[in-house]
Amino acid sequence: MRKIAERFRRMERSTLLFLALILVCAAGIAAFLIFYFSAYLNLHIQRETFDLSEGWQYESSGLAGGETMTLTRTLDISVPEAAVLIRANHQSISVYLDGIPLFAGPVLEPGENPGIASHLISLPDGYTGKTLKIEVASPYAAYSGWISSVLLGARQTLAEHAQSAPLRPVITMLVCLVAWIPIGVVTFMRKPGGGVRKEQLAIGVFVMFWGMYYVAARYDVLPFLTPVQRSVFVLAVYFLQMPSLTMFFYFAFERYKKPMLPAAVVFSAASAAALALQFSGLADLPRLLICYDILIAIGILYTVVLAVLEAKAKNRLMKLTVPFFIAAYVFAMYANYTFYTQRGVISQDSRDLYFWLIVSILIYSIWHFFRDIYGNMRESERLAFQKNLAQESYEHITTHFREVARLKHDFRSHLTAIQTYLDGGRFEEAKEYLARYTSQSATVTETVFSEHILLNAVLGNLYRRAGEHGIRLELEIKAAPLRIADPDLYSLLTNVINNAFEACIAMPANAERFIRLNITRHEPYLNIRCVNSKAGEIISEDGKIQTTKTGKGHGYGLQTVGRIVDAYDGMISLEHDENTFTVKAALKDRQPAGRNISARK
Repeated sequence: MRKIAERFRRMERSTLLFLALILVCAAGIAAFLIFYFSAYLNLHIQRETFDLSEGWQYESSGLAGGETMTLTRTLDISVPEAAVLIRANHQSISVYLDGIPLFAGPVLEPGENPGIASHLISLPDGYTGKTLKIEVASPYAAYSGWISSVLLGARQTLAEHAQSAPLRPVITMLVCLVAWIPIGVVTFMRKPGGGVRKEQLAIGVFVMFWGMYYVAARYDVLPFLTPVQRSVFVLAVYFLQMPSLTMFFYFAFERYKKPMLPAAVVFSAASAAALALQFSGLADLPRLLICYDILIAIGILYTVVLAVLEAKAKNRLMKLTVPFFIAAYVFAMYANYTFYTQRGVISQDSRDLYFWLIVSILIYSIWHFFRDIYGNMRESERLAFQKNLAQESYEHITTHFREVARLKHDFRSHLTAIQTYLDGGRFEEAKEYLARYTSQSATVTETVFSEHILLNAVLGNLYRRAGEHGIRLELEIKAAPLRIADPDLYSLLTNVINNAFEACIAMPANAERFIRLNITRHEPYLNIRCVNSKAGEIISEDGKIQTTKTGKGHGYGLQTVGRIVDAYDGMISLEHDENTFTVKAALKDRQPAGRNISARK
């Protein structure tokens, strides 16, 4: 929390306002969607819909495939124009009221798949007090002793319910399919040269399959398919989810990639085998469901354990996704327990949690994508910055070589002149000539002040400027190597040096001008001390220097220096007396975790 608070403290006001606007908009959209869906799922509130999941008498339970389960109950709720809505999941259903048949499912061959269908069955007038009987048969043991919820209500209300109920999952499916766009961008454009992020490709495939399964398995929204085709479609996308999800974790893992590989291979092989058996006609998917769900229970638990270990190994993506993944797994296992023990109605919460898992991964991927773009931009800026520094250093060295060549060319002539004075006994004139020559040669400065190219360029430029304005420069540079980001180091030194230089220039021409710059190390700190001469009074207000270039020359750039020092967990102090001004800074010599602070002016 402390690190997060520190990052917010360092953010620019415009960035904070932008984040606040995004959060307000997101909250507003979420509130609207919650209100909209709540209202949409309660159409014609005056016509109530009743869930008849409880209160049934079971003639038999725990049936094998092909056996019939009978449910009976007395209808004691009176609704005008009443009907019941029943969803058959790989089941053949027949409905009776006091022994009178109201609906009979299709006649199937032994072992034939009934498919998935919804039935809206009208009740006759005066049904109250009569016994409703539902006969449920399935060729699959997993579906024989279980039935989805039965709804009672006005026929129009149930029809509207059937139309409105799929709205949320349909929108969710569309969101998942549309999510292919940013996932595709992240997948194929994130690496330099268009390299593919395989974990993003895998999660994109999972999003597609999950979105289709979420909507098709929960509601009857595929009217263009027959019940058998709907059954094959729903279970096919169900079987295809896990290979892509486990492949995502395999590619996203950094430390536990090899232990994750067997799970990805096993799920891929199992799904491929199941689909091959389905389309070859040797075995259909509902018969393979129990074995596959056992495999899921074991394999996903194995994946959860590895994901937790990966999160502990500081994998940021796993830290974000593991909580949702664990919650989704727990709810999915509870749904399987409800389904196979035939106790109650299956909760859909696990599917909603998988949606939030997808959202968290998508948000992380987009954030990582833009972070990489920003990083590439910063790297390009850094390379351009180093190029400019190298050019400046090259020009300084070239100037130095020209000056040395000039001195070398004139050296013999100067020696001849001095020898002439000495031979003639004109010793005072020889001394004066030698002093003038020494003064001229002193302007040829040292070429290399430091092995660090940036520091050498800055100091070379300072030495040249100091010589041009008659400022005595004293340097002590014992700081190699330097690990501070180049833009930060450049901004810090140039601001300190420019303030010192401007203070010296503002002094009277006959005054002594000097700058003493010391850059030394005391691990883990880099110490910078700059002392310069000055003339005039330093004015400060609330501890801040308040002077201008025309009078005293200090104060400008010191706030930038303070921000840079603070970014490197350092300290800064300003001291002054009648004749000098001193800046002392100590900062940890390391690369900062965030952006270069010097970029903020």
